[in-house]
Amino acid sequence: SPAFPKQPGRLYTPSLLTLLVATPLGQEALAYDVTERLALGGTLAMATQCQQVSGAGDENKCGGGAALMPDLTLNLTDRDQVYLLFDFALGNDLNADSPFALAPWAASLEEDVQDINGSNRSYLLVATYSHDFQFADDHGLRFTGGILDTGAFLDQNAYASDENTQFMNVAFANSHSSYLPTYDPGGAMEWRYQDWTLTALGLNGEENQAGEPFNYYATGLACRLGTAWGEGNYRLMYFTTTPDFAAGPGSGLDRAEGAVLSLDQELGSDWGVFLRLVWQGDALLGDYIARYTGGLNVLGTAWGRAQDNLGLALGYLEGPAGDTSPAEGEALAAPPDEPSLASTWIGEAYYRFVAMDWLALSADIQYMNDRYRAGEDVRGWVFGLRATLDF
Repeated sequence: SPAFPKQPGRLYTPSLLTLLVATPLGQEALAYDVTERLALGGTLAMATQCQQVSGAGDENKCGGGAALMPDLTLNLTDRDQVYLLFDFALGNDLNADSPFALAPWAASLEEDVQDINGSNRSYLLVATYSHDFQFADDHGLRFTGGILDTGAFLDQNAYASDENTQFMNVAFANSHSSYLPTYDPGGAMEWRYQDWTLTALGLNGEENQAGEPFNYYATGLACRLGTAWGEGNYRLMYFTTTPDFAAGPGSGLDRAEGAVLSLDQELGSDWGVFLRLVWQGDALLGDYIARYTGGLNVLGTAWGRAQDNLGLALGYLEGPAGDTSPAEGEALAAPPDEPSLASTWIGEAYYRFVAMDWLALSADIQYMNDRYRAGEDVRGWVFGLRATLDF
């Protein structure tokens, strides 16, 4: 297959947010071809969730939200592409009020799409220009610049990437993970040769822990393997920043850096497994020094629903080591979140029912347990329903 697969008159669009709900990850979304070089498409995702919480004042409540994400693909030539993705959202679901450290739905909702990352930009998530160099059918190079969705380039996973069609919790989605800042200006390079892909990315992050801009750099190596069980994808990623993050009480600022190991593997025609491991240093992007998540995907073939699927996932996320409170007379360059988070256990299960080629309905259940070094732990359940329409 070509290094950058194409449809007639269209360049490959890698954004995870435009995937068709009825197709596996990595295939093209439905879109309306206005001309041979201009295509319009998009996704409408709607969800409601209710939480049952112990601790944090027993905040039992419900919330809802919706996000309309139209996109435009303009192929200037067979090798040059302009891509735009917008997000017009209503409501914040439980994300704004949940006492849990992890967002129950990783979608970009009303508060997220206004003044995005402190940039004074609203609604426009992605605006990129890409140019391809095609050396052979299985060898190519692509350069992309603009406002990037980093999840389209790094840390993809066939079973745990897209919060609109797969797991809802941010722990199992890549596009909004704190170690993978997104929707900021930058550039990316993708070199693909046969079953190997090497990616390098640089990003200007709008706000660090102290509300100041920072630079983010990441590189990833991915390999696609055909095995006796089926296709598998194995990825290794390293990221670092400029020295703009607090590394502990009285220690000043340091680089945030870490590594990610992400894999997905088919187990026959109906089963698949995934694993994502993340490690960071003392200077953190986000609340966790380590993340260990994995799960299972089951297609509905056995019960006569080949397009449906069931997803199961578990995760353990470890907070910073030791007490992050400053000693008497000490001051942090950027104050930590309070109270100090020790760890989080997370479990999630969803069933996705494909009603039509353009409509999928999901039922979702999550369990979270946030443990704190001081104060009351927070644990409980989140029950959700989600509808995703692609056009």
